[in-house]
Amino acid sequence: LTEAELEQYRYFITDALDDLIGAKSHEEALFVAGPMLTLLCDFIFDTRQQWRCVSKRNFRQLEKLDAPLHSELLRGLESFYKRETRDGLVKFTKKLPEPFGGGLFAGYKVGGKR
Repeated sequence: LTEAELEQYRYFITDALDDLIGAKSHEEALFVAGPMLTLLCDFIFDTRQQWRCVSKRNFRQLEKLDAPLHSELLRGLESFYKRETRDGLVKFTKKLPEPFGGGLFAGYKVGGKR
């Protein structure tokens, strides 16, 4: 990934996380979580120079690629869907871009910094 592509990922992940945290109900958060999961998986595969997957293949490929990361994401998703608790998914999403500079929001616009 180029630096610009990494920044764009960091921005979109931060934006999705902000939407998840700011959702006014679990039902509203459900509509954020689906696309966010795809974004997170794409980020993981792209940053590790792996082929992207879709649907159940994300689950299988991530398990083979990084079992501890897979388990952490799965725990966060299970907690979100089964117990309507966002904490695990929020923690995972905040942690994921940290090795690449962390979340990115203020001062960023698609296409470059302001």
